[in-house]
Amino acid sequence: SNIGISTMVSEARLNCMGVHHPKFMLLFEKSGSLVVTVTSSNMTDQKATDATWIQRFYPISSDTVGGGQTSSYEEVRNRCDGSDFGFVLADFLQKQSEAARLSQIIPIQFLRKFVGNIKSLDDLALKFKFSDSEVHLVSTVPGIHPGRSGSKHLSQGLRGKRILYGPQRVNDVVERLSGKVGSSSFNGHKTRPWLPPGVLSSTDRLVIQTTSLGAKWNSQYLEAVAEQYMNTNSSDLAEDDETQMIDKVDIIWPTMNLMKRIEDEYKKRFPRSRRSVSHFAFLSSQGFNESDLACASRMVFYEPTVLPQIPFTLSPHIKTYTRLLNKKVLPSCETSSSTIQNGVDSFGWIMLTSACLSRGAQGYANKMNVGCEYTSERSYLNFELGVLFVSRLQGYPESDRLYSSYSKSCSCRKDHDNRRIIKMPTPFNMRPKPYQIDPDEAEFCETPYFHMMSRKSLMTGLCSLTPFGNWFLNQKKHK
Repeated sequence: SNIGISTMVSEARLNCMGVHHPKFMLLFEKSGSLVVTVTSSNMTDQKATDATWIQRFYPISSDTVGGGQTSSYEEVRNRCDGSDFGFVLADFLQKQSEAARLSQIIPIQFLRKFVGNIKSLDDLALKFKFSDSEVHLVSTVPGIHPGRSGSKHLSQGLRGKRILYGPQRVNDVVERLSGKVGSSSFNGHKTRPWLPPGVLSSTDRLVIQTTSLGAKWNSQYLEAVAEQYMNTNSSDLAEDDETQMIDKVDIIWPTMNLMKRIEDEYKKRFPRSRRSVSHFAFLSSQGFNESDLACASRMVFYEPTVLPQIPFTLSPHIKTYTRLLNKKVLPSCETSSSTIQNGVDSFGWIMLTSACLSRGAQGYANKMNVGCEYTSERSYLNFELGVLFVSRLQGYPESDRLYSSYSKSCSCRKDHDNRRIIKMPTPFNMRPKPYQIDPDEAEFCETPYFHMMSRKSLMTGLCSLTPFGNWFLNQKKHK
């Protein structure tokens, strides 16, 4: 059959217990353009808070050889301006194809039939003006993938092109845009780093906002993931900073009370509906107990900051990872009713993704490698896809941008220091209240939302530190 992957590929591949979790759409317009959409939303009724990124890429004219993109992948990658979007997308589609079921149409067959003039996925990467990309595409595919060590240990992707995945990809992009690794150049000329010295610091925070928490997280695993995202080998980080990396992480998670309020509001609005709206967040009480207290102590409240367009609050389903800057990047906005402190709402970068906080999505070090280089080689189980927005502070007014989440009360429209401020519509507080008010006390002031609970797990382990678990224990004592 000429449909689907070959039986040779099917027989050679290894079984992998992961999740096919990306959420994206490719729209090939009759005009010849390609519209790419990357989102956190499923193809269901809109009953959750989600986010979507979209951009149109125009076709490269036939009289322009390669449209200026005939450079090698390494040259495009070294520019690190998002131009490798097409190569990363093509590699991702190729990896999906290799995992497809027999007799299922695969991307290249679709492109040949409905788009035309495409012989391979390599052609897709060169057919559109991906050099216009405003973001960096971040993909995750199942497999064991070496990290970056110079340029010799990158995994071989589409036709030998070296592709990095997940946190490794974010680490590589940020390092290059900081001028710490390789060189950001174009046509042989070095360019100024997007994130010059002094922008990133050891006091920055990694804010993880997700809607699914995997079980059995310990401080070693979480710290390894945080080190990838926070680029700990950057010279901007202070050598005398003794703060543990895990203490720089905030994991935003909804409380039981918030999700109950969401459910009550929905039932009041739709009394005949049998469907729950709280099922968009996944953490069982048993899974919570299987994680370290050091990881659970990083949890902070999900506090909605944007009123929904419908008359009730929506359950969170959006997933973001953010490097929250702690240094002075912008002056205070004088027109705000509540003065915004310098830089508190500025982002070094922010990523919208389908990836939750699980080992399958974030990767884990192979056991054989733990004694050598823990964060170098990582194994992934899932297919995930996201887009990375990186602030650009080169000193060029026409291209500079600073991503921020200024409060809605700010009416200031002018640029600061000729920098274009892009307010990201993050629908939650970036510096919310922690579950553990006193860092020296283990008790939680609120109960995290559990989509699945058992009496036994609620009365033991970490759950016993929550108000709900403590209530169950007291009930048992009085019986």
